[in-house]
Amino acid sequence: MKKVAVFGHKNPDSDSVLSAIILGEFLSGRGEDAVPFTLGKINLESEFVLKKFGVKEPKVLSSVEEINDFSVAIVDTTNPMQLPNGIERNDIKMIVDHHNLGGLVTAGVPEIWVRPYGATCTVLYEMFSLARIKASKTILSLILSGILSDTFNLTAATTVEQDKNAVREISRELGCDVDSLWEELLDAKSNISGLTDMDLILLDSKEFVFHNKLFFIANIDVKYPDAIMARLQDIKKTLLEMKTKYYCVMSIINIMSTNKSILISFADDNEKIAKIFDKKFENNETLFDRILVRKKDIVALLQSSDILD
Repeated sequence: MKKVAVFGHKNPDSDSVLSAIILGEFLSGRGEDAVPFTLGKINLESEFVLKKFGVKEPKVLSSVEEINDFSVAIVDTTNPMQLPNGIERNDIKMIVDHHNLGGLVTAGVPEIWVRPYGATCTVLYEMFSLARIKASKTILSLILSGILSDTFNLTAATTVEQDKNAVREISRELGCDVDSLWEELLDAKSNISGLTDMDLILLDSKEFVFHNKLFFIANIDVKYPDAIMARLQDIKKTLLEMKTKYYCVMSIINIMSTNKSILISFADDNEKIAKIFDKKFENNETLFDRILVRKKDIVALLQSSDILD
């Protein structure tokens, strides 16, 4: 039996990193030999979670040639642009995700678990339950952290009852104070010291093609806005330089103090981008009085609109 390489998307967030480890444990519970990887350096929040719960950081996968002798299980994406080049030539045996289908083509028929939940970790929690595989306290801690991270402590618009039930059940079993854990995650997530402007932009970013146009959609989460606002003009200059290749859209989410989001756009058709969001951009930015979720509030609008056709 082949080993199974498990990984998520490029520029991995916590849901992606933790889901790869969790799915590896799930597959091990089914008697399979699974090895988690990441597609790039993990962020400070993921690093904090792994250290807190004593979990080894997965190896970074540089190319698919490293796993030619493996089967593949993919978490948290089905978009080939967010996966290694040539991934479609690998033996993809499993997909676990909570996003819309992104165009990945497989040679065989994979086992697919795609659910409209707030986090891939919630899907995995359901999988453990349905398969009657006992998750360790460490794995439950990772699941809980991933759900809290991706749903902003169950406040994001993508949060569903399954996310809430999972958090309630896991926190009860672990005796965990959810709000305290969320504060720790948020402190780690918001730590931007030592990061360059490009580091910040790439930290939580994904590429998409909509209407035959290449989009770069990034997100920065901050606990309090002062540190990031002091660097906003430099970040915008970097995005402007990227405009030669991409339609650049970035959200900056101010979680704790106001739950507001700044949306920044640099595109050849910026007036059309503004029309899609029903907003006016001043100096390439506009304000929303709520948390913006990339897959629901940005990707879905850009993908479904005919304004850019």
